[in-house]
Amino acid sequence: MKIGLVEDDYDQAEFTKLLLQYSGHECQHFGNAHDFMAAEDAKHFELLILDWVLPDLSGMEIVDWVRNTKRWSIPIMMVTSQRREEDTVAALKMGADDYMIKPLRQFEFLARIDALTRRGRDNGSPKKNEITVGPFVICASDRTITRDGARVDLSPKEFDLALLFFRNLNTTLSRINLLDSIWGYNTHVNTRTLETHVSRLRNKLGLLPENGWRLSPVYQHGYRLEKVD
Repeated sequence: MKIGLVEDDYDQAEFTKLLLQYSGHECQHFGNAHDFMAAEDAKHFELLILDWVLPDLSGMEIVDWVRNTKRWSIPIMMVTSQRREEDTVAALKMGADDYMIKPLRQFEFLARIDALTRRGRDNGSPKKNEITVGPFVICASDRTITRDGARVDLSPKEFDLALLFFRNLNTTLSRINLLDSIWGYNTHVNTRTLETHVSRLRNKLGLLPENGWRLSPVYQHGYRLEKVD
């Protein structure tokens, strides 16, 4: 897998590159945000690993650029020394898919890398893996979703959640079920992370009663997506 790494600490970057190369990945390192953003092949990375604090722009600004300016759905992992819960929530709301605090725990880091890219991969035909529900068409093999024919850009984990909800329409899914299905490798992910992703998904897809849909929490249990009159 081709991975883009934006990290200004060169010792940390070399350590990360060694871990990734040992696991069979190809890693291209950038020492600052502008070098990454100017790279012609940036959009072809299959995963981005971003430091938060950089000499020019912040990792959060890169996330914003990737998600809102370029509108790429590349999986993004933030790797940083920022330890506050509100920082984690802010990164996830901005569009990051995962968040690790330095120093890296090697095996957990590699497991998270694997999990970010393996979910949702399907070798079946697109037609067989296509779901049509009302104005939504969800294609599992292409990992795309459209609403009234217009494509909606989702992060990898947002897409995984959408696929799970639409496959289980009118069924209450427990928080444990959702966390295990989407973040099963990571025992440290909590319900705040799930809440953040569900909120983003609700807003992006317009899953609101005024649009005929409801994606809502079920008290002391989980979440439920349903069609409403």
